[in-house]
Amino acid sequence: MRDTTPLIASLRAASRSLVRSFGLLDRGVAGTALSPSAAHILLEIGFDPGLTADDLCARLKLPKPTLGRLLQRVEHAGLIGAEAEGRDRRLTLSPKGAQVFKDLDRFAKSQVIDALARLPQGSGARGLSGLSEYAVALTDDTPAQAQILTGYTPGLGARIVELALHCMAEELDFGRAFETRLLGDMGRFLPALGGGRNQTWRAELGGVTVGAITIDGDHLGDNLAHLRWFVMAPEVQGRGLGADLLAAALGFCDAHGFRETHLWTIKGLDKARALYDRTGFSLAEEWTGDQWGRAVTEQRFVRPHPLQQRPDPDA
Repeated sequence: MRDTTPLIASLRAASRSLVRSFGLLDRGVAGTALSPSAAHILLEIGFDPGLTADDLCARLKLPKPTLGRLLQRVEHAGLIGAEAEGRDRRLTLSPKGAQVFKDLDRFAKSQVIDALARLPQGSGARGLSGLSEYAVALTDDTPAQAQILTGYTPGLGARIVELALHCMAEELDFGRAFETRLLGDMGRFLPALGGGRNQTWRAELGGVTVGAITIDGDHLGDNLAHLRWFVMAPEVQGRGLGADLLAAALGFCDAHGFRETHLWTIKGLDKARALYDRTGFSLAEEWTGDQWGRAVTEQRFVRPHPLQQRPDPDA
C-alpha cells in the first residue's frame, strides 16, 4: 500500500535521504573499512564508554546472537576491548578503535557543519527541535492511542474511498470498476450524512484517518441498517481499532432500533469475517458476481437487533 498522506511520504523520503547522506549504504562508512553496523557500535562505545553487550542490545534493538557476531568482528579487527566488572564485561575502545572513532566523529561533524551553513539563519534550532522530537517518538515502544471520532470532516469521503481502494486492490486486485462504484456511492451518501439515522465513525492516529465505518439507515428501507465502508489501513490492523469502530456502529444501530443490520462483503476477507462472527452477524447468502470488474464470491451478512434475536432452543 502506498503512503497514506503527503506528510508520511515526505518524512519517509527525508529519512531515506539521511541514510544516503550519512553513507550508510556504502560498504565502508566515512572512508573507513567498517560496515554501518560496526561503525555504529564504535560510535556508541566511544560516546558512552563502559557499555555492556546487554546495553548495546537494548540500545540498538538487536538480538543477542546478531550483536555477538558483530562484536566478534570488531574485536577481531582490534578496535575494541573489554574490562571485567563483576560479572559484566564493560566494552572499551582500543587505541586503534579510538582513532577510528575520532575519524567517524570528525566526518559526521563536518557533514553537520556544512549542512547548517546552507540553512537560513535560525532554522538550525528549529530543525534540531523537530528532529529530536521525531527521534524520541520513533524509539517509543508504547502504542500510540487512536481516537474514535464521529461525523463528517472535510476530506473524509475521499479518504474512505482511498483506504477502501488500496486495501481491496492489495488483497483482491480490484481496480477502476471498484473505484468508480465507490465514488458514485459515496457521492450519493454524503449529503444525507448525519441525518438522524445515518452516521460515520473514523479512527484517527496522529491526525490521520486510518480507519472508518458507516451506517446508512436510508438505503435499504424497512427499518434495516446498511453497514458500509468498513475499512482499516493495513499498517494499523491488529490494534483493536476495527473492533472499536464496529462496536460504535452497532451501538448506534441498536440505539436507533434498526430491526436488522446488513452488510455486503467479498469472500476471503478473513480478518473482517472474524469480527462479524463475534458480533452477532451470520452469513445469509453468497453468490458469484462481477460488478467489481472480475468474478468474485460476494456475501451478505445479517445481524438482528439483540432484542429480536431468538433464543437457541437447544441452549
